[in-house]
Amino acid sequence: MKQQLLLASKHLKLRANGITILVCLLVNVLIGSSLFHVSPLASAQEPTLISPEIVVQAPLTVEINALRLKYRQELEKYRDIDRQSKIANEQYRQINTLQSLELAVTTLQRALLSRGKVLELYFTLLRFEVINTTGIEDAAKQQLVEKLDRAVIDISLNQAEINLATDRNRLDQVVAEFTPLGRTWESLAYESQAALTLGRLQSMFDQVSAIKNELEQSTATEVVTLKQGARDRAFAETETSLISVNTQLAEMLVSVQNTEQITSRNSLTYFLQQADRVYSQLAQSITFLEELTKL
Repeated sequence: MKQQLLLASKHLKLRANGITILVCLLVNVLIGSSLFHVSPLASAQEPTLISPEIVVQAPLTVEINALRLKYRQELEKYRDIDRQSKIANEQYRQINTLQSLELAVTTLQRALLSRGKVLELYFTLLRFEVINTTGIEDAAKQQLVEKLDRAVIDISLNQAEINLATDRNRLDQVVAEFTPLGRTWESLAYESQAALTLGRLQSMFDQVSAIKNELEQSTATEVVTLKQGARDRAFAETETSLISVNTQLAEMLVSVQNTEQITSRNSLTYFLQQADRVYSQLAQSITFLEELTKL
């Protein structure tokens, strides 16, 4: 029992995981470098959606860690290439020679391709995270994974367009076409982060509730002692705390189900602030249970 409480406590302390950081990085990539704009090639062969029925999946920790590392590496590469592209573009504006134009076009194309690779890795990582999060309902999980699959496909199609672009005008057109889908992807990133946060909260709530019920059952058969009154009050206080958490989780679920509500950085920030309050209350419930084991 004590080991379960220690694990639960440890999981709570690790709540600020890499996905929150990755969302912030994604927004910077998209907004800071005009990264968000796409249109699929009419002549390109569209890949098949790859969403299997998601019911029970083995833990994907190894795959997720590998994707995180690859994502960060590619993001650093993109930042360097994007910087080179901006320098080349500025040089072309200043000296306006054919050589500077060629350098501006080639570095822009490299930057756009690098951007696509970063985005593809990011949404693939989100997909694995969603599948691996047990607290997300199966139907909601399936729907979200299909959206993420769609995003990866559209990014792949955009990469094909960039590869086919042979001059600056066409590259500028690809960038302009990217804008509408970019906004959609940005909203999808926020939606996914909210779903992941709620799923992890729900999973932790279920674990804490199970520990509380198990502890309550184990003490129910014990001989009544002078400590029984203290135990009863402690269980009642813990139950009140968990009921409050459950109510807040239900409110957060409504926000996640309404995809119109979490579509911006501000709305996600507000949602994560709600999550922090729930995490704090869950941590308090664990503290109560740890105290109960000593009564």
